Amino acid sequence: MDDPCERTCYVCNLHENVTEELLKELFSQVGPLDTIILRTSNSRDCGSAHRYALIVFKHEMSVPFACEMLDRIELFSKQILVRPKQGTQQALQYWSNTSVSALHNSTPSPSTTQNHASSRLFDTYRRRQNEREQHYQKRTRGDKSGVNIFTMFAAAYR
Repeated sequence: MDDPCERTCYVCNLHENVTEELLKELFSQVGPLDTIILRTSNSRDCGSAHRYALIVFKHEMSVPFACEMLDRIELFSKQILVRPKQGTQQALQYWSNTSVSALHNSTPSPSTTQNHASSRLFDTYRRRQNEREQHYQKRTRGDKSGVNIFTMFAAAYR
């Protein structure tokens, strides 16, 4: 198997009710899992507990897929953030492919920047939406009700 760091997602902004079992159920929808580590750290800056998880998949290709499919979904009315583990090739690739990163690296005139940014963000949104729809269709083919498993799961924990 590959380097475990390259197969790891960092998940933060977790509500106190989120459990390892819940994360296992959610993240196993995007790829086979190896390990889930759920942690709480006390922040010295704000004095509150910070909950995060490290999700280790069996395959590297599950990491970018999890980031695209599960980033910013709501669990217990909190949007979770899903990113590749810092300091990995996965993270470098993720941030180099992110529209925001691309905008910071270029400095065209303000009017073209706004048009270019809108166009890129819309293209990224449309591409991700198409990928999600294709994935959902594959997931629901065997389900006679045609109900999307991600929609059901996310709605149950809002």
